[in-house]
Amino acid sequence: MTKPYAVVFAGIPGSSKTIIAHYLSTKFSLPIFSNDVLRYEVKEDMLASELVLPEDLIKKGINVPEVLAEFEKRLTARMNEILSTRKPLIIDGSVDRRWPARKEQLLKNGYDWFLISLELSKPFLENLFKSTGREFFIPQLDGYLSQHESFINKYGDEVNLFIRDQDFSNRLKLAASGLQNYVAALEENSAIG
Repeated sequence: MTKPYAVVFAGIPGSSKTIIAHYLSTKFSLPIFSNDVLRYEVKEDMLASELVLPEDLIKKGINVPEVLAEFEKRLTARMNEILSTRKPLIIDGSVDRRWPARKEQLLKNGYDWFLISLELSKPFLENLFKSTGREFFIPQLDGYLSQHESFINKYGDEVNLFIRDQDFSNRLKLAASGLQNYVAALEENSAIG
């Protein structure tokens, strides 16, 4: 039996993780677990329960302490539930800030991973955000890039595929080819073992 695996992403918000995730999901028939969908669920539940003021959710989004704590709690529980199935999946969301915890969860549940890192430059990202109507990411770009650089400095050797500026137009093909080769290697290793 082939070891279960998860496709995971490192990269700043808006860098094309979701587009790649949906492409791989369609191409390889893999379910997607979306951090963003869970974020919206938590925000809606917190707003409906009146535990958080609407103004706080509008201004700070998920960064309200109560919302962030609930998100982390649900994220851990949902991931444990999903990983207990021991089926391959795609986790759509960045692991930049939580890779040690996510990696521990994957290992604990017997999973391997295919980690895609989006290594896009600041000028490239600024142009991408302007051309796609996501200028709201630009003021936070330096912080996001610093966080991603820190992730790469610590865990870059665990990344399976790097996608850079010059690769961006071929990112879907590169991700599919990389995942296909990774799955073939996993199957070969399980046949040998």
